[in-house]
Amino acid sequence: MGLETRFRGKQHAVLQAIIANKSPIILVMRTGGGKSLMFMLPASIREAGTTVVITPLIALKQDMQRRCRELGLECIAWSARRKIHDTCILLVTPESAVSQGFMNHLRKLQAMDRLDRIVIDECHVLLNTRLDFRRKLQKLRKMVEFTVQLVLLTATLPPSKEAELLSMISIEAPLMFRDMTSRHNIVYTVQQYDAKDIEQQVKAIVSNRLQQYAEDNSRIIVYGGQVENCKELAEKLDCEAYYADSENKTLALQNWLDGKKQVIVATNALGLGIDVPNIRLVLHAEPSFDLLNYAQESGRAGRDGKSSEAIVLISKGRTPRKFKNMDERLLWDYLMTDNCRRIKLDQYLDGNLTTKSCTEDQEACDNCRQSRTQSLEPIAAEEEDDTYDVVEEMVSGKEQHYRTLNAVPTNYKEEVEEPCNRTANAELAEYEEQERQRRHQQTQYRQARMAAAAKVFSLEEKLQQADGRCVYCYYHHKDDNHSFADCKEGEDSYNVYKSVKQSIRYTRYAACWGCGCPQWICKEFLPSGSRICSFPDVLLSAAVVVITDGQPGGGLTKVQEKMDRVFENGAEATKWLGEMCGIERKQASNAAMVFLEFY
Repeated sequence: MGLETRFRGKQHAVLQAIIANKSPIILVMRTGGGKSLMFMLPASIREAGTTVVITPLIALKQDMQRRCRELGLECIAWSARRKIHDTCILLVTPESAVSQGFMNHLRKLQAMDRLDRIVIDECHVLLNTRLDFRRKLQKLRKMVEFTVQLVLLTATLPPSKEAELLSMISIEAPLMFRDMTSRHNIVYTVQQYDAKDIEQQVKAIVSNRLQQYAEDNSRIIVYGGQVENCKELAEKLDCEAYYADSENKTLALQNWLDGKKQVIVATNALGLGIDVPNIRLVLHAEPSFDLLNYAQESGRAGRDGKSSEAIVLISKGRTPRKFKNMDERLLWDYLMTDNCRRIKLDQYLDGNLTTKSCTEDQEACDNCRQSRTQSLEPIAAEEEDDTYDVVEEMVSGKEQHYRTLNAVPTNYKEEVEEPCNRTANAELAEYEEQERQRRHQQTQYRQARMAAAAKVFSLEEKLQQADGRCVYCYYHHKDDNHSFADCKEGEDSYNVYKSVKQSIRYTRYAACWGCGCPQWICKEFLPSGSRICSFPDVLLSAAVVVITDGQPGGGLTKVQEKMDRVFENGAEATKWLGEMCGIERKQASNAAMVFLEFY
């Protein structure tokens, strides 16, 4: 950054919050607005630790590495197969981020005080409607277990989706920074053709734009929908296809990035985070799943600020009779509207209800261009129409024209106002529906947080109930009015407990080493604590009783089924009991989790 560099939009405020170690932080900023600077700049400071950046797609990870290299920042991608040395920025995909190997690496960094922050880039992918993909991404809530700064970045987070995102990642009261995300330099267009002609139209549009862009080697993305359709289009356009399962996707992407090919045909796997400044056309040969995906994909165009296009081709009469959900309906409202297309986008993405049409500083959408053209035509016709008298007056040297109607049809006002009222009512109903959904999501989120708080509180309650009892007899629903050490029936379990207590090694911050309770419960670790463990010989001993219950359908079987693993021996089980887990976003050991579930 040079002396003339100036921060844009919310950048300065967000950086101040990051430097002040505020957490969690959510930044919603338009594509090309400089979101990546929010973690690159802090990571470049001397003596900085590691910033972990979770990137949703391989394409984005490769692009991020390239940009870091250009800025002289050390940036490496996580690999479980090789040793990872100290680095400024560590990139990882969501699938790898929740793996045991990576979680252990983070704990090691945290133990060495080298983990500065965790950044989830393109965090809106957590809202993905594909159930299998969504379930995988939901595991990212494990990141909240680490007591480090959490930063979420995105260019597309509709206000109606905020509560849903917070619930999925299990965070509350974030520091929210929201900038207007409207893309002024994109021309939004929707064209309808017969289904059999769409492929031909794709070829015609791409050929035309390639001639326009011949000198500056600008790029084009064609979103083809299904993989087979992408392959066919790529063959006809003499370019390469990019899709998730392609063996050549890395080479295809690199050839396109390097300019060896100006055009690439892709599925929505190419929709996230590609930072190529000179994409002049994003052409959808097949509509996106919903308006959120379309906003992200069309937002690839014109990141350098120059005029660019986002065109959607749809077959005539294709409008669905029924919509799968509100998000799909919003997409088709956008595609089929006769009004300014920015109205729908601004309403949904930013909650902006003031947009009426494309303004002078914005590239006009197809509907606004047509409206402006039509508004000029009646004037020429009226000059020859006998139903109008033109009265001219000279006032202060300026000519003013007044048109007076000779005859006004009585139903003229109704004919004009009725369509306007219908449009206004439809938009109001749509907005109210979005608000209803948002309130419903917020209610669900609050209820989920209350349930989470109750679960956390119940752990201490259960510890109080078990304190002073024989945990063996308490677990087996027998007379427990004696100590575990004096229990004849539980003698074998007690001997195992003594051995485990001597050998267990808790992950740092997972528990009090004296009693095994979470540090947020044990008074030994509280600011005003008495320096005496709150519940000695309760939690760990109770967990050992569960693990030593080897009866069919007993505690050991249930734990192994729940954790989807099998303990080969006692040492392995002991190690697992001391490892970190999260109880509703609070750090704890697996022993605490077992106690909470079985007592």
